[in-house]
Amino acid sequence: MRSYIVIATIVVLSASICFGQTYDPNTMSAEKTDPCLQAAIDASMDVNGNLWYGAGCLLGILGMGASYVIEPDPPATRMIGMEANEMAIYTTCYKLEAKKIQQKKSLSGCLTYAAVYVLLIMGASG
Repeated sequence: MRSYIVIATIVVLSASICFGQTYDPNTMSAEKTDPCLQAAIDASMDVNGNLWYGAGCLLGILGMGASYVIEPDPPATRMIGMEANEMAIYTTCYKLEAKKIQQKKSLSGCLTYAAVYVLLIMGASG
């Protein structure tokens, strides 16, 4: 029984090595060919989530409202060498992803503010 498990493990590992990940560094990866994917990655690195969490926590609903109104622009240096349609796709995807991150973080901050407020009210009345 034990030898069957060892053989099965060797077969699975051999198959995963042979047919697993096929990365070729000489070809372009998905991040370089898809401007929307690259914009999402850049937006997640650029947006300051702690700032938006703090805005939601300290300003409450106003901080959340600001996350819906403020629309970040991607840095122009990232679009050097792109074609016009790639720039449009990159910019649109960047703004959408950045706003999504802003809204998620400010909502978390606002909910934290609300929870602390409720706990303080319950503690004061109890």
